[in-house]
Amino acid sequence: MHRAGIDLYNAIGKLNRTWVPPTEQLRTWERSALIRLKYIDWPGEDPVWAYFKGVPPQFAHEIPITRHLGELFAHNAPHLLDEDRSERWMVMRDYGSRTLDKETDIRYWDGALTTLAKMQVGSAREMIDFLFRDGCPDRRWDWLIRQLEALLTAPAETLAGDTSALSADELSDLRARLPEFQGWLREMQTYVVPMALEHGDFWPGQVLVQEEPELYTIIDWSDCSISHPFFSLLFLFDDEPSLPAVPDARERLINSYLSAWSDYESPERLRECFDLAIKFAPLYYAAIYHAVILPGMTFKWEMNNMIPFYLKKLVGK
Repeated sequence: MHRAGIDLYNAIGKLNRTWVPPTEQLRTWERSALIRLKYIDWPGEDPVWAYFKGVPPQFAHEIPITRHLGELFAHNAPHLLDEDRSERWMVMRDYGSRTLDKETDIRYWDGALTTLAKMQVGSAREMIDFLFRDGCPDRRWDWLIRQLEALLTAPAETLAGDTSALSADELSDLRARLPEFQGWLREMQTYVVPMALEHGDFWPGQVLVQEEPELYTIIDWSDCSISHPFFSLLFLFDDEPSLPAVPDARERLINSYLSAWSDYESPERLRECFDLAIKFAPLYYAAIYHAVILPGMTFKWEMNNMIPFYLKKLVGK
């Protein structure tokens, strides 16, 4: 039994098709368990590599959402070979191990961010109701307004973390800036960029790259929600994002991403909205950990530093 609450090998034994030993356990922790195995989709076919993933109750929506995305955006989201929603597991096709973080050619990064944007635009136009029916969390304006205040008025011990705690002065300064942060939310609402699918944990290791044909498969939708789509690109502003070594790589990638949103605003206003969303994004992710993820975990030490990690991005800025 792993900590996501699933008897892994008993579940594997219930697969609707056949699997071939040996298996390779890649990860097991409270948020998920991941096993690589060989899977026979149809009798008489050769086995193919696949990934078995089990999830805890708070991430059970990942299974129907992944199914839905894989059907609507073929090859851009994992294709499910098997699933059991009541038991909270799924089997996904193996798309290889070539991830975007290993790529030095910026054209692959352009392609990956354009793929994410097109999926998000498509979700805003056609998929919101379907995603809500799949259990996708609703983190639109009302949620953002409520949880921002709840985060910054919470007891200090719930925001402290372990090894990267905020100082008393840092936390006091952030609390005093609540009206400023609320102003950011109000200003964001003046742009017509729609709420859409937000990945929740987007970084280059979550993108699998295929060469011929050139395809980008975005994995791990457990943290997704309907919220402001531009939050997904916060990783571009990490201290060490490991971007390709070309001049103005970050600016080029932002422009590639924003080009998919040109039906909604002018390039100038899209960039204004993007910059504002990226300023607010650390508060958004800290609020998710405060309101959703950490309260649902038994072993909180595994993620206990995430709230101060995000809040520190706002200190002195």
